[in-house]
Amino acid sequence: MTCAWRGFANCGKMDDMCVAYPGKVKSVSGTKAEVDFAGSLVTVDIGIAPAVPGDYVLVHAGMAIDVMDEEQALLILEAFSDIS
Repeated sequence: MTCAWRGFANCGKMDDMCVAYPGKVKSVSGTKAEVDFAGSLVTVDIGIAPAVPGDYVLVHAGMAIDVMDEEQALLILEAFSDIS
């Protein structure tokens, strides 16, 4: 079960949790995208979560697992900013 819309994805056991950090898609070529994570550009597979430049995605193990709306992504980014 995933709760990607909240910025979290279950990583296996009920007591394990992975925190997903939203990244902004900068460019797309086929099923690959360059995604900006706080200034670091990462190549991500978008085959199961098609995205276009400007979208925000949650990524796990190099694959986009969810495309989220900008408002939700910015709320999550703000929360990370508050705790860092």
